[in-house]
Amino acid sequence: MGKVRFGVLPDTSAWIAYLRQGAPKAVKDAFTEALFTGALHVFPVVLAELVQGARSEKEALRLKENLLALPKSPSDIQVWVRAGELGGALRQKGLTLPLSDLAIAASAELGGLELWHADRHFEAIALVADLRLRPFYSEDPR
Repeated sequence: MGKVRFGVLPDTSAWIAYLRQGAPKAVKDAFTEALFTGALHVFPVVLAELVQGARSEKEALRLKENLLALPKSPSDIQVWVRAGELGGALRQKGLTLPLSDLAIAASAELGGLELWHADRHFEAIALVADLRLRPFYSEDPR
């Protein structure tokens, strides 16, 4: 396992891969190291998606407490402007992607954070953004 030397921003899909019962050791190890080194960041949309998907009030409270303790990735107006630019560039290529994914990618790009994901949308966004991606697919992404 390579050492985390920079900040990381996991998308909701990467968090789900980590939190899932029986998550692969590589995923568990990556998150554990990023948490331990302080490299892990959270974006407000990811926090909202995880809390929304919680199976109980107790789980939602635990998620909120833990995620709110993490450093926040950029979420100012420039992130949303960049998300619009990325969406426009992708639309020129015939792709329309969710604004939430575009904003997460914009936050990672502007914050200089590696984007962890298990969502093929980010591979498409990387066509028009300066992103460092780390996929956590459970199957072959083709």
